Amino acid sequence: MTKKEENFIKVYNLFTTLSSTEKDNPYQLNEKELYVYSYLYMQRNLNGEVETAYDALKLFITLTTKRISDNKKEIMVQMESLVNKGIINVKDNNGALTITFNEINGGFEQVLFDHYKAMKDTRQYYMFCAVKKWERETTGAIYAIWQWGKLLSLKSDRRVKDILNEACDEENGFLIKRVGAYSRDKKVIGSDGQVYQDANNYFPNYDWFKSGKISIAS
Repeated sequence: MTKKEENFIKVYNLFTTLSSTEKDNPYQLNEKELYVYSYLYMQRNLNGEVETAYDALKLFITLTTKRISDNKKEIMVQMESLVNKGIINVKDNNGALTITFNEINGGFEQVLFDHYKAMKDTRQYYMFCAVKKWERETTGAIYAIWQWGKLLSLKSDRRVKDILNEACDEENGFLIKRVGAYSRDKKVIGSDGQVYQDANNYFPNYDWFKSGKISIAS
């Protein structure tokens, strides 16, 4: 691990890339998997490994607010999934874990440790990563409501909209939203005469991290 790698998490673009089947993208992660992966990545030693135990991880990673034993089980489930997807390797020596990371082909984003720590919420963090990977594009991240629903594993459009409204709140949001335009020239007009709207554009709001404000619907 070099000095340049000491303060950021390597979040591969494939982790938040939608696919129709697992075969198309076996590396797509859900919000809990990405959160666990990122915490583990921060704990690497100079050899690029993590030496820990499930009983230690349950104290620092919160995936459920139920009993701490339930939290431990949830962490184990997510780590097993990361192993099955070929993202990490776990050697268990009577409870003493040694974790290593596999290199994945494709691009990645450098997510600062401080940005991860500022959130401490699986959904916030996942949404931030899904948007950040497009920040070098002038359009930012372009996601329709149905795409957000798939990313967040939510079926209710209303629920997705509520979450986005709070995430993009002008005063407290960690994302910036540029509302999609209405265009009769570009979009098909329905039989009811309604003009369809372009998908919204999203950008990270780095001023939010400076303010220390954390607010998102659970």
